[in-house]
Amino acid sequence: MTIVAQTACPEGHNTGRRNGGCIQCLRDKSRAYAAKRRAENRDLVAPETPEELERFWAKVDKSGSCWVWTAAQSGRGYGSFTLRSKPLLAHRIAYYLAKGAHDTGLELDHLCRNRICCNPDHLEAVTHTENMRRSPLATKTGDALCRRGHNDWVEYPGSPGNRHCRTCNVERKRNLRARATSR
Repeated sequence: MTIVAQTACPEGHNTGRRNGGCIQCLRDKSRAYAAKRRAENRDLVAPETPEELERFWAKVDKSGSCWVWTAAQSGRGYGSFTLRSKPLLAHRIAYYLAKGAHDTGLELDHLCRNRICCNPDHLEAVTHTENMRRSPLATKTGDALCRRGHNDWVEYPGSPGNRHCRTCNVERKRNLRARATSR
């Protein structure tokens, strides 16, 4: 990313400009768009007619503990079901049909960690913070030890949550220097 100028934008942000726009304004627009998408998804359209229900449940394999979605998947690996020209996440529909709507502001967490599972007993409505804490990706910032077992984290300024193991970095640089001198 190349920052061209350090001037104030019409909104009064004193941040650099990128591609003709203030970086802060671009971030604000992105956040507003994400909030709009989340609000749209809260108004869940669910199968109502017997034909819609049959079409939905025909795509779920209930043979195992996890009820596996066998049809289309979203780009992030969740089951996707199109109903009345609107793409919906299959696990949300299954939860709604079995347990009713969950509270606004909550997300459905897959307790089984299987994104294509539609078993309502494997889903729990939790806050976004709790969902991220439980995520397997949470180990990126939540673990006390790095992959090699060191507890020597350093967080770089200006990059909150961007931690690196100091011991591993020293070893990596030492190996790079050794390879460079052996040539």
